[in-house]
Formats: sequence, C-alpha cells, structure tokens
Amino acid sequence: MLQLPVLCFAEYRGAAPPGTFVNSEGEKIEFGPKLKFEYETHEGDVVLIPLSSSQLDTAADFDVQMLDKGQRVRLEGLVTLQDRGSPRGSFFRPTVVTLADDGDELQVAGE
Repeated sequence: MLQLPVLCFAEYRGAAPPGTFVNSEGEKIEFGPKLKFEYETHEGDVVLIPLSSSQLDTAADFDVQMLDKGQRVRLEGLVTLQDRGSPRGSFFRPTVVTLADDGDELQVAGE
C-alpha cells in the first residue's frame, strides 16, 4: 500500500442520490448521497471525483449542502493505492476542503 498527498481545485457538479447495494456476504449496505466534483488536469483530461457527504462533512470548513453547481473548492487529502492483487480498492480521502477564491490555481512546475 502507498499513500500520496493530493492537492487540487475542482468544480462541484451535483449530487447522486443515496442508495443501497448488497455486498459479497449478502448484507444490504445503505449509503448516503455522493457529491461529484470535476477536476481538469494540466493535460486537459477531466476527472470525476465522487465524495460521500459524510467525508465532506468531516473535512469541509463550510456547509457542503450550500454548494452551487460550478462552485470551486480546494481539495486536500490522501490517495491510498493498494498493492496489486489486494482485495481492497484504491481510494481518495479528503482531509481539508475549503471554498476556492477567484483566481486560485495550482502552479505546475516548469510552466
């Protein structure tokens, strides 16, 4: 397993409703809404970052229910990459989420 720190700016794109699924043991699992954020890489690729409302409630310094579509946030956190063959998937855990100010951008080294 490898953990890497991540910092990016992303735009809020909306929320997917809560739902349920059945795990491999046959247990019914309920989950809350997923808030979707869009991040554009310096190469122009677009990445969708889904985060649970509970993850954001813990990491955000604002009421995430008040986000408007298109509003930008600053996401800091850890990406956990699992070893090949691991039964667990890789994931992102936000640690600090703040509203972005106009003009906030990351500088890419060498540009």
